[in-house]
Amino acid sequence: MNSFDLKQLRKDIKLSQKALSEQLGIGQSFISQIENGKDPMPNSLISKIKEIYQLDDVSNYFITKTEKNTICNDHQNVDSKSINEFRKDLEIAKLTITHLEQRLKDKEEIIELLRLKNPYLQKEV
Repeated sequence: MNSFDLKQLRKDIKLSQKALSEQLGIGQSFISQIENGKDPMPNSLISKIKEIYQLDDVSNYFITKTEKNTICNDHQNVDSKSINEFRKDLEIAKLTITHLEQRLKDKEEIIELLRLKNPYLQKEV
């Protein structure tokens, strides 16, 4: 079964959902439903788009079910990869903060020891 990639077509003709819905005389929510795969793209709407935007061929906007699954899987892989990269970066940041906190604590202890051994040191270093 093929589906129609209305979102890509809309982006290619540089229109918002609202603008497209107004030009086609349908509700914006219907455009959203089609783009999100909740409603099928009616053939009559494809014909109307071809007529309004003077498009002879819209065959490149048809997606087979296999292509759609591949696109969805690629999107999920990107999301998973991004989340994993974020987690790694977060762990590195936590380790860096812990390391810096320890170094600061060490420096404060050294300063305190120096103050105790040398009464001439000023309180502020």
